[in-house]
Amino acid sequence: MSRKVRSFVQFDTSYYKSRTAAHGLWAIDVNWCETEFHKTVSETFADPSNDVTFHSLVKAHGIFSEKFFHKAIRERVIRQYADAQIDLREFQELLSSASSLVRGYKHEWPLYSKWDAIDRIIDHIFRQIAHRAFSKSQTHNGVTAWREDFKIPRTCALCGKEFRVIDLPEWVYFGSNGFQYCCFQYPLEFPRKRELITLIPSFVETCGFVPASTAGPINHAFTSRLSADRWPRALLAYVKMGGIEHVNRKFGSWFETLAATGALPDGVLATARGIRCMAADGHVCHSLDEQRIDNWLLGHGLPP
Repeated sequence: MSRKVRSFVQFDTSYYKSRTAAHGLWAIDVNWCETEFHKTVSETFADPSNDVTFHSLVKAHGIFSEKFFHKAIRERVIRQYADAQIDLREFQELLSSASSLVRGYKHEWPLYSKWDAIDRIIDHIFRQIAHRAFSKSQTHNGVTAWREDFKIPRTCALCGKEFRVIDLPEWVYFGSNGFQYCCFQYPLEFPRKRELITLIPSFVETCGFVPASTAGPINHAFTSRLSADRWPRALLAYVKMGGIEHVNRKFGSWFETLAATGALPDGVLATARGIRCMAADGHVCHSLDEQRIDNWLLGHGLPP
């Protein structure tokens, strides 16, 4: 089996060490509270559940909580934004005016779409809640205790080396859905095509579901579907098969890989865009009807 020495998640481990305290990462200038931007966000997007969500996530994820908070309230904020019928240009003016009063922020904070506005709204909600929460010793002490706990070295569930959770990049921690028992530096393997015939079904079986083509160790949509007991085994299986990019180079696409290795239940794959399946002649079809037509043409000696 050919191998290249490359970790399955690549980042500079030394860069992320010596992280600051959470209240430093989430600091906010009190001048924000006096702005029209703050009043608009508070009046339009206020919800008692925001505080409950914040405290629950901080307890579980400490200084890595922000991305989880964004994901947790994003759908509701999108609905509230649509109901409020906010004018993007006027909202931009409110944000620019507010940022001009705050130290450390650029006066021009461009919003190119409603999605930029929604991100700014959630960011502001998070920092305002954090500002209130850290004025209370209970929250401050809780996060400090979390930070001290996760500074203690632990053993990686994959490679057996020591690492500290606190040293992981935020995007790695969130992408893995907060998995706290892996250093993400295990070497990725690059097996030959014939070896993948057994490695692919093993990966799918270990996951407990058929992963999408975007599956990976730091893809939150994938890792959030993995139960805690399956996580180490599924990621080790992912490493053993060389990752989906390597597999695609060998078979052409993730769907063709699943079909060729027998890892596709009933020969079909349900996606957000419909059903993907393989015709008898090996053509990839995007619906069962397309498959039937392809097979009928083939059966009657006609080129599909």
